[in-house]
Amino acid sequence: MISCETLRSISIGSIIRTEAPKRRWNYASYKSHNGEKEQILDVRSFGNEIDWFFVGIEIVAGKIYLKCIEKNPILSLNLRGGFGCFYGEKELNSISRYFFKETGIINVRSINADDVNRLLCVKIQTKNKWYTFKQGEYSPKSYSKHRHENNGRRVRNSAYFYEETELPQHFANGIIFIDKPYWLASRLVSVERDVASFGIGKVTEKMVNMENILFDSTGVSNTSKGCIRSVICIDPEKFSLKKISENIFRLKKI
Repeated sequence: MISCETLRSISIGSIIRTEAPKRRWNYASYKSHNGEKEQILDVRSFGNEIDWFFVGIEIVAGKIYLKCIEKNPILSLNLRGGFGCFYGEKELNSISRYFFKETGIINVRSINADDVNRLLCVKIQTKNKWYTFKQGEYSPKSYSKHRHENNGRRVRNSAYFYEETELPQHFANGIIFIDKPYWLASRLVSVERDVASFGIGKVTEKMVNMENILFDSTGVSNTSKGCIRSVICIDPEKFSLKKISENIFRLKKI
């Protein structure tokens, strides 16, 4: 059990080190109608341990857990085209749960846009911008069914940018923008004057957006890779913490 004294010594941004999960290579990705895999999973070296940023307390069903975000993602995923947009959100969460389910940690999933906004203390208001499908264009749903979208159908954007002035000088900037863009477990659509682009969300230092090359209304379908940054909730009653250096702790299952 993690003592109250130990909990008080953990600050936001502290590193919690866990044992790496056992290697698992038999994850079954979605397959398209023609039997070809539309998602290709890559697993980087696990090593012996994984580092997590402690980002605060999560309350689940009235119980308090330690919420952490993976520092250096070990999983990456190629998604392709309409199927990637259609299944990607569920796929990212399923992969996170699959690879960490043997660790005894609960509520494993992929990070999402709401996590980022809470950490940055930024409230986002999306601008309502609409795109009207033209003759011969596709949406992910119509593409997967081998037909064009209805001419004149409208879709609203759900992608947005962070204004530089809105980003506070806050610890979370370093946590969120630790190395390179990473994918979010949330589907987004970006509306431009001449095209609507669909994809799985990603975060860079100044924007939340999607991979535009994943799929667009002209039917462009490309392979695009993003790393999966997992989120975990740690039950203080089932683990112990040992301080190994300043702001670095090792987690052990009891």
